Amino acid sequence: MATLSSAGPAFWTELRNDFSESIAAISKNELQPIDQARQALRLSHEMLSQLKDSLKQFPFSNLSEQIAYYKEIEPFFVSRGIFFTRMFRLETTRPPGDRSTVEAHFQREWQYIRDFQTEHSFLWQYTRAGETWLDDKLFVANQDLQTSPFDSPLNQSLLHHASRTLGHLYAMELMQDYLLRAEEELARPRDLIERNISKLTWTDSKSALIELAYAIQSAGSLNDRKASLREIIEGLQAAFHIDLGHYPRVFQEILSRKTGYTTYIDRLRDKLLLRIKLIEEKYDPK
Repeated sequence: MATLSSAGPAFWTELRNDFSESIAAISKNELQPIDQARQALRLSHEMLSQLKDSLKQFPFSNLSEQIAYYKEIEPFFVSRGIFFTRMFRLETTRPPGDRSTVEAHFQREWQYIRDFQTEHSFLWQYTRAGETWLDDKLFVANQDLQTSPFDSPLNQSLLHHASRTLGHLYAMELMQDYLLRAEEELARPRDLIERNISKLTWTDSKSALIELAYAIQSAGSLNDRKASLREIIEGLQAAFHIDLGHYPRVFQEILSRKTGYTTYIDRLRDKLLLRIKLIEEKYDPK
């Protein structure tokens, strides 16, 4: 649990982990999309407020810390708020009618995403390429606009709002994933949706299953070590009726854990050993 007794980067990491776990818990409740978005949006506002408050108590100690905040930390929180806002709007304005009517509704959101990504293609390409040469212009507060290189495709708005714009771009990625899932659901035959089929459903966190998928792939346990991570993820999703979303990003969050990288696998081991111990004690002739 993040507390302000942790300063700067340590608090940001703890708060981001808390945020991710809380979002996962909301998703696991299998709420209707509108209710899920409403709860997650309320949480997003609370978490972003805590993040902002931390800056008042612990100002940046150096330029690198400030860049890391505006380039990596703030966009993560902003992206979730924007994503759940757009998800809520998409679902509350979803029109009644046949499949083609709903698909046209989705297409308007797809067009918004394409337009936004095109408008901010420079920042998106810069970030995805891992560039850093403009970080001290884009990702610090109170910019001096005169320091912008004349041959750079930057405008005043971007220099003032790069962090929020990057968060918006990340939100567009999340929205793409959501639209794809919504369209797949829309395309499923109604008789399969309405049929009450007994099934195994993953009820632990998504990060736990992703951790397990990476372990299975690393151990080469499937297809004579030839199964790819993507194939394993897709197989687990189908088997347990769950959408793991953008799993590489979740794995990056796993790598930032302070409690250890293999939390779920360690728990599996402990539970199995406890079970074996109880069995041994039950049949111990002594």
